Formats: sequence, structure tokens, C-alpha cells
Amino acid sequence: MLGADNSSPVAALLAGDFYTVPALDKRGGTGDVTDVWRAFGECFAWVAGNHDLFGDRNIWRPSFVPPLYYLDGETIEVDGIKIGGICGIIGNPSRPQRRTEDDDLRTLEELLSQLLDVLLMHEGPDGPGFGQRGDPRIRTCCQP
Repeated sequence: MLGADNSSPVAALLAGDFYTVPALDKRGGTGDVTDVWRAFGECFAWVAGNHDLFGDRNIWRPSFVPPLYYLDGETIEVDGIKIGGICGIIGNPSRPQRRTEDDDLRTLEELLSQLLDVLLMHEGPDGPGFGQRGDPRIRTCCQP
């Protein structure tokens, strides 16, 4: 198997929602995706990502070690690539994986100020005129 000995020249970038209900009969649902991340880690040189449930239902920030990197408001540099990540979506922070609009946009602005090569987001901007779903507040925040 590749990855564990860093023999793979390829990395994986994950933006969440790797859980599915066991019957595969509906969208959504929440469950532990730790094994999914570990499987990616066994196959790729390194894995960076965000957004999902890991282990106990109350754990939203896993304690992975390299080559697995969970990013939520922070950056890493791996193989000369500077990557930042923001987890969750804008919403009621009393619900899982949600932040206030102010907190989300402030975190996004802080990440963008670091001249990243890659920004991992779970909720992205909309694409007006193209029918692309997303949040217009994020698009507005990201415009120069």
C-alpha cells in the first residue's frame, strides 16, 4: 500500500461530507469518518482537509498527526505548498460545524491574507450567472 512510507507522489485534499447513512437511502447524516481519513493517509503522501465528524459525536477537531492535517482556521506548508482551511458553514454556532457570519468571514480574510497556494473550504462562494450554489457573502469577501 502506498503512502505510509511516503512512496506516493500524490497528495489528497478533502473538503468534507465523507459520511453517508448505512442504507445509502438519503442525503445528510453524521457519523465518524476517521477510518476514511486514515485510508486516504495510507494511499497518499499526505492528506489535508476539513469538515466532518471524527470519533465521539462531540469531537469536531480530530487529533491527527502528519501526514494527516486537519485545517480549520490555520495553515500548513507541505512539499512547498501553502494550504489553509476553514471548516463548516455560516449559521447558528450552537449547531455542529457552524460559525457566525462575522467569525466565518474574519477567519476567511485572515487565511486569504497569508498568500495561500490552496484554500480548502466546505462552504464556498456562489457563482451568479452560472447557476452555482454557494454563499454570496463569501464571494463578496473574496473579491479584491
